[in-house]
Amino acid sequence: MNEDSIMKKSFVITASVVALAQVNAWAQSPATAPDSVATSPVRVGPALETSQAAPAPVQAAPAPIASCHPSQNTSSCGQSPAKPRPAMKRRAPVEPPIQSKHEASAAYAVSQSKEWLTATNKPTVGDDGRVMFTFGAGLPVVVCAPLRVCVIELQAGERVNKEVQIGDSVRWIVTPAESGSGKTAQTLVVIKPKEVGLDTNLVIPTDRRNYYIRLVSRSTDYVARVAFHYPEEARAAWEAYSAKRGELAKSEVDPDMPAMSIDRLKFDYTIDGEAAFRPVRVLDNGEKTYIQLPPTAKADEIPVLVVLNTEGKEQLVNSRFINGWYEVDRLFDRAALILGVGSEQRKIVITNNGRVKPRSFWNFGSN
Repeated sequence: MNEDSIMKKSFVITASVVALAQVNAWAQSPATAPDSVATSPVRVGPALETSQAAPAPVQAAPAPIASCHPSQNTSSCGQSPAKPRPAMKRRAPVEPPIQSKHEASAAYAVSQSKEWLTATNKPTVGDDGRVMFTFGAGLPVVVCAPLRVCVIELQAGERVNKEVQIGDSVRWIVTPAESGSGKTAQTLVVIKPKEVGLDTNLVIPTDRRNYYIRLVSRSTDYVARVAFHYPEEARAAWEAYSAKRGELAKSEVDPDMPAMSIDRLKFDYTIDGEAAFRPVRVLDNGEKTYIQLPPTAKADEIPVLVVLNTEGKEQLVNSRFINGWYEVDRLFDRAALILGVGSEQRKIVITNNGRVKPRSFWNFGSN
């Protein structure tokens, strides 16, 4: 055997040992092979078959190592198969809670409800020991005590629809009662707690409104009678007053001025004096005289109308005051509107220039 054959056999044996070492390393490492091995596989062949062959490069060996890659079945290469690594279970990422529009709306609704629940509805003292709350101004708080009776008085003529609703129906007793009779009978809601330290709420539905009340029980303190102020009552009273005044205004008419030609109306009157009731207009139709007072004249300060005779003495005359006008049943030469007495008297003199001649040297002292 020559030296070249010995060197070839030594090279082949060395390459085989290196290849086996690489296979063992791949069996114990992750599935991905090193880049150096994957790109440059070592080819190995049986030593005896190549010993007599002509010299050739190592790369021409007939059995490639790639056939024993760890991703394939290694039993054909005389190696025991590698144990599969257990699969790792990954946890799904936990996302932070996202507040939806509905949750935001619910939070806003709760805040608005708390604002009303915590609003101060300060009570006042009413008749016969009643504690008066303003209805709708906030949540009334009624304090009761065991062995005591709390009474909630509804508006006269108000009726409860079916029954009241209470949050704790086991430890609270709620019963109805009635005072009076007929349409003005008053409904009473009688409340009694069984224990101390209770806190619940009560709803009283009626034919006019719904009452929302908080109930608290204490050992000795309690409120005997509870009633309500109703702002809508005052508002309804003012509306009725306005409607009544409107009807009266419609019924009030101007003085009875019969249809006549404008030529028959006479406006030649002189008004002397200063007062809040100084007339703004005086006229006649040949039969009656009409005196219009200013809008500033107060209804409770209407002056008295008198007629002045030739001597200047005051005489009563048939007249009536209608919707800001004095209607006099006759014509006059002079008349006066008088209000007050003594030093506080105020007087307006009205002169009919068509009946009274202006004074001159020739008719001085005559009318």
